Amino acid sequence: MVLRLINGAHKSIEMMAYEFKAPDIVDALDKAAERGVNVSVVIDHRANKANKLALAAVPEAIRHGIAIRVDSHYHIQHDKVMIVDGRILETGSFNSPHR
Repeated sequence: MVLRLINGAHKSIEMMAYEFKAPDIVDALDKAAERGVNVSVVIDHRANKANKLALAAVPEAIRHGIAIRVDSHYHIQHDKVMIVDGRILETGSFNSPHR
């Protein structure tokens, strides 16, 4: 469902995610940005600072034009929210096998 929403976005994707490392989601966000979708992501500092997948994905996403903000203001930013085209809200959580 997440990939379908990202792949179907026309104007914007606003996402909050605890970790930024699921290769299929990162790839879909990169492709959305490449096709002109305005993509912005907020991720947790602690969950991503030493994660090898995230350390590789963040710079690559930035190169594709994705605006990434790393949140270290709070102890933990554990939200999982995506707003697509300003009209579709997706919330929820899944545990990725990509650890």
